[in-house]
Amino acid sequence: MSIVKWRKMESAPKDGTVIDIWMQGTTQYRAVDCYWTVPKTPPSYETDKKGYWIDSEGNSLSEDGRFVPVLWIEIPPPLQVSQEEQNLCRRVDELIFSHRARWLFRNENIVHIGDLVRFTEHEVLMSPNIGLFTLNELKVTLGSLGLRFGMKGRDDSPS
Repeated sequence: MSIVKWRKMESAPKDGTVIDIWMQGTTQYRAVDCYWTVPKTPPSYETDKKGYWIDSEGNSLSEDGRFVPVLWIEIPPPLQVSQEEQNLCRRVDELIFSHRARWLFRNENIVHIGDLVRFTEHEVLMSPNIGLFTLNELKVTLGSLGLRFGMKGRDDSPS
């Protein structure tokens, strides 16, 4: 992975590529998701520019003396999340489960599928009112998502 660095505005892409711009003036701020645009009408007497920068809210970042774009940076591509990670982050209430399975979720504070897969089959069976029928229901649902009991699951803390 390469390190993304701030660059001078002279080198900023003017082809519609979305970038972040560092604005400097009486204060400084980062304008996000900006791009260069060219007006459809010819330049008027107010401006002789061939184009201008637009921010994420559609505002022109004109050089009116208060703020001037001085640096730009590439926006990194979005993170690719695997289907397994997406499934681990799903809430258990998004799926259809029996009454007894929902009792397990409530009693064990299981909110996400990732919370559920941390349990072993034995731990599930040790829960009150959970038998083989409910265990098999949960195994089939996890299997349809490409998951199983005893996985690491959603763990936000380092191990």
